[in-house]
Amino acid sequence: MIKSTLVLDILDLFFDGEQDAEFFKTQINHLTISEIEYSGFGVFITFESNEEIYKYRAYLNFTNDDFANENRLTILNGIIIENKDLNIEASATIRIEDGIIESIEIFNFNGFEYPESELENYEISQNWGNYNRKIIR
Repeated sequence: MIKSTLVLDILDLFFDGEQDAEFFKTQINHLTISEIEYSGFGVFITFESNEEIYKYRAYLNFTNDDFANENRLTILNGIIIENKDLNIEASATIRIEDGIIESIEIFNFNGFEYPESELENYEISQNWGNYNRKIIR
């Protein structure tokens, strides 16, 4: 179970509009954070999962049938995280491998050090298409 409010908010916003959103959102209940690595300008968050997660694997559609059975890596982006007090304007990228959520990378564009602790106050928003949901904490 994920206890990080920031991570849960990121995952909540990420899958709006995705074809397999219901599968990805169900996967969240089967994830735990296995590693958090701060890089100075951001953070890498890696997940581990239980066997149950494979019931909710998302089969991302490819137009070329050659890719239908290959282990695929998909990277989605489009989430912006802001905290004006800490001079953070960051993007979040999610890595999906073979239809399973694997990790999140957060990178601060402002060049200031990203704090080595969970952000408690932030504004997180979607940055694609017609999606513009926002969470403020």
